[in-house]
Amino acid sequence: MTSLEFEQNLDKYTEVIVRVGLNLQPGQRLQIGMPLMGVCGTPLELSPLVRLIVTKAYQVGARLVDVMWNDDQLQLI
Repeated sequence: MTSLEFEQNLDKYTEVIVRVGLNLQPGQRLQIGMPLMGVCGTPLELSPLVRLIVTKAYQVGARLVDVMWNDDQLQLI
């Protein structure tokens, strides 16, 4: 699989996540983040995928997309 094919497949995957999995409708708000062992947020390692999902959500008409991040270093501080 080439890099271009990977990017195209990833775009299709985010389309399925937003339109089918989330069934996001125009005007709705999307919040990305999950409580995990007392920590609420999305791991920074997922940022490339999260950015694509945010982009797709706005493309389908999301009113606002809010991402809650979790940074392990900040948790230690």
